[in-house]
Amino acid sequence: GLRDLSAEHRVVLSLREIDGLSYDEISSTLKISKGTVMSRLFYARKRIQETLKSLGLTLGSVNESRTGQVKMERQEEKWQTLSALR
Repeated sequence: GLRDLSAEHRVVLSLREIDGLSYDEISSTLKISKGTVMSRLFYARKRIQETLKSLGLTLGSVNESRTGQVKMERQEEKWQTLSALR
């Protein structure tokens, strides 16, 4: 879960997924390269997916042809899952 991530990975994931910052904004805020931001996000997301998979859960993407309501519900589920892993 999130506790298993390093502080650097948790911060980048939180700034992107919870605060909604862009890669450039995270890079500027943390004074790290955009490539480092992308790398940390990739690793953090992969680790979270592995944890969820071991629990029998998934953050699977919503098909673009579905309604906005379904997308919003799925996004809410995603935040609840991430919050629970904290």
